[in-house]
Amino acid sequence: MGAADGRLSITTQAASAVALRIFDRPGNQRRGPGVVRAGTLCGSSKGGTAVGNKFAGAAVAGSLLLLTGCASTAVSHSAGPGPSSSAPEASTAASSAPTTTSSAAPTTASAPTTASSTAGGPSTAAAKPSTPAAPTTTPSQSTGTVTLPSISSVSPKDGSKVGVAMPVRVDFASTVPSTNRAAIEKSMKVTTTPHVDGAWSWLDANTVDFRPQGFWPAGTKVSVQFGSTGRTLAFSIGDDHEIVVDAATHMLNVYENGALVKALPSGTGKPGWETYSGTMAVMDMVPHIEMTSCAIGIQCTKGGPGWYDLQTYHDLQLTDSGTFIHSAWWDDSLGKANVSHGCIHLSEANAAVLWNIVQVGDPVTVKGTSDKVSQSNGYADYTLSWSQWLSNSAAGIQVF
Repeated sequence: MGAADGRLSITTQAASAVALRIFDRPGNQRRGPGVVRAGTLCGSSKGGTAVGNKFAGAAVAGSLLLLTGCASTAVSHSAGPGPSSSAPEASTAASSAPTTTSSAAPTTASAPTTASSTAGGPSTAAAKPSTPAAPTTTPSQSTGTVTLPSISSVSPKDGSKVGVAMPVRVDFASTVPSTNRAAIEKSMKVTTTPHVDGAWSWLDANTVDFRPQGFWPAGTKVSVQFGSTGRTLAFSIGDDHEIVVDAATHMLNVYENGALVKALPSGTGKPGWETYSGTMAVMDMVPHIEMTSCAIGIQCTKGGPGWYDLQTYHDLQLTDSGTFIHSAWWDDSLGKANVSHGCIHLSEANAAVLWNIVQVGDPVTVKGTSDKVSQSNGYADYTLSWSQWLSNSAAGIQVF
């Protein structure tokens, strides 16, 4: 199975493979990272997260999303690999390679300076992350008393402009012992203009993120020096955009620099398929995705109970598990009821409006649901309070 433009080559050993295509239409430049992911419906691949029968592993590559039923899948793509996801309603990809993982922003993190909204206003301001850098490996280097492990990937991409909720993420190629973490954190020096205090915090034994207490101030310039490796990272923070979704009022409010600029009727997950609550930074922006009921384990027989095969546009990825904001032309309950399988629905016109405002790294805060997003499910770092964040830091707040 291959993409029409010849950029993608996929080989699968399962006759039951289900394909979800991601289209890069003429005139629609893909603004998020290129991705190559692989997984299985069994959730056995590295990075996959089983969520009952909601989990669907996948391989995403530019113009094709391949979901497999417990089968191996090989994917090659000319574009550089980057973060992706696979999940509840749509499904993009459970990663099999650590190209980039993500963490999203929390509901309790920094609160916006100004805002008026029926949904309570923006809880924090967001800067936009650009695409995470393609995974490269930096040889282990001595940093005083400890050796900085080989780095498999760093995000965001060097030279990018990202949203206010974008963390710095470093994935190491090997497990980092807890006894070495303080020295490693201190060796990775983060410098900002204007000055913003922040701290590294470990998501697991291989992954560490850096974020400030609140969202990055718009316009901040950030640089990171990785010990004595000679490797550096520099990026900037874009305008302050924040999206607040209220599942109870069925509204999606858009704030820009603290001011409400759009109030859009929306819909979230129905009972049993509730949308995650919390703050999730936009991970990726995909022009067109074909979503099927088979991809999330509902129905694979065409015409059977619950079967669907739908085209969605202006898709904004929020989690690794597959939560998206997207157009839903078939949903006649927008602004009135929640009927999705976990994604956030908008009309076609409003999905296009939102697409033209947001950037990767902008925070999306969902309120009114009981299923809280995990910090490691995308860029969800702001899911943790500052005290919780510091509890997973070995060196504490960095001051340079």
